[in-house]
Amino acid sequence: MKNLILKYSISLIITLNTLSCIAQGIYFDSLYYTAPNEPISAAAQIFATDSGYLVIALHGSILNSHIEKIQLSNSGEVLSVNSWTWPDSASMIYWYGKAFLPTSDGGFLWSDIFSGQSSSLIKFDSNFDTLFTKTFSLNGDQSKHIHYFYETLDEYIGACVIATNSDTEYFGDFELIRLSHEGEILSQDTVEIFNQEYQLSISGIHPLESGGFLVSGSRLYNWDPFIAKFNNEFELVDTFVWGTEYDDWLPWLVPFGSDQFMITYSQVEYPLGTHSVNRPFLMKFDAIDMDSLWSSPGDDSMYIYLNQAAIQTTDHGIVTCGYHTNGTQLAHLQKWNEDGEPEWSRSYRHIPSLGDTINDNQVFWDIATTPDSGLILCGYYFNNSNSRAWVLKLDNCGDPVYDSCVVVIDNIGDIADGLAAKPEIFVWPNPFQSQLNIQLPEHVARIEVLDIMGRSVFARKSYQLVNTLDLSSLPQGAYFVRVVLQSGPVLSRKVIKAER
Repeated sequence: MKNLILKYSISLIITLNTLSCIAQGIYFDSLYYTAPNEPISAAAQIFATDSGYLVIALHGSILNSHIEKIQLSNSGEVLSVNSWTWPDSASMIYWYGKAFLPTSDGGFLWSDIFSGQSSSLIKFDSNFDTLFTKTFSLNGDQSKHIHYFYETLDEYIGACVIATNSDTEYFGDFELIRLSHEGEILSQDTVEIFNQEYQLSISGIHPLESGGFLVSGSRLYNWDPFIAKFNNEFELVDTFVWGTEYDDWLPWLVPFGSDQFMITYSQVEYPLGTHSVNRPFLMKFDAIDMDSLWSSPGDDSMYIYLNQAAIQTTDHGIVTCGYHTNGTQLAHLQKWNEDGEPEWSRSYRHIPSLGDTINDNQVFWDIATTPDSGLILCGYYFNNSNSRAWVLKLDNCGDPVYDSCVVVIDNIGDIADGLAAKPEIFVWPNPFQSQLNIQLPEHVARIEVLDIMGRSVFARKSYQLVNTLDLSSLPQGAYFVRVVLQSGPVLSRKVIKAER
């Protein structure tokens, strides 16, 4: 009997050791703002700072929206919230892209689309007060999209698309702009590329060590990804276009060596009825020769996959984030090593917390690395009536810390089979103090709580999907929730009882 107990204890210790890369991360759950009946509807950008993280979010409905700058501590505590509303109450903010640029003076430069399809630039100081605003006039059949900028010692260099859409014309050109740090427009020029055959969409502007810069984006109608190279005189030097005959998706560039970049994008491999079967791709690109060095496909189980951002990790790998959909949307991450070999691909689902309910749609919108070599992501999850911002901390293995979400697809080849083959239990809050909530995938199950030695400290039969367990009598520490479903599968989850 002693040998059996010892063997079981060793097994639990091994299990805990395999979870160590998860437990060492810092956990915080979805981000909520305190304004009544007005949740943050989308978190679009996230930055790591010396004191924690900075989240830029759109707050409220599109008809009454404003921008939130939210400073988080390393543990996820909200340290400060600053708001900004467009002065014209009749205007609407169309959240279009990731164009918040933290500047060297501690402020921010931002551009977006407002009502009337006009593009405006706003410079904020560190307190989120407006230093200057620039609004650009347009012709009747034109719309000017978001500006993307990078900063030099003396100025900001930016690019945007001027789209022309009339009964006879449907194309776009670049507008390139030089802006002083004080807001003076030093130059503003339109550059024609691709012989005006396409309407364009851009995803960023990227300085080159050798001088000049790249503009990345896609061109309609088949959304071919492209890279356009300009010299210091704002002259077009060369272009590089790739993709398939179907709708590919915007490229995101990550500097990776002297004038070399890792480029992540979504490539459609073939259409399937009304859906496209596409997957993440990684390309290593040389900006001197304007050519691809290699490309590497990722997970091929995606339907309508859209990547939204990419980051270089501390181990020199590349992670791209976004979402895919096959009826509902799932947030998704894809990891490659520096040689382009896929390491893992995972889809995530938010779970209930703070009285919230499970929603069927989740999106990752931006990603950053953390001081403990983990990842932090922002985005939103939503149903037909509500949308909430989502800020998620992952550990250095790319796994959720505790139970802010679960991995529902993990390196498998078929979405439908994968979802059906992975029943999950959802537990919240975690850590807990007295009561623990559990949502089951079936109505009939046996729920048991085990201590670290594998001894049962709580057990009951369940005939409902959502259960609340009163565990106030248990001492603080680590426990395992073990659920035996009537259909046969045995599911488990580690939970932490915190000090009250």
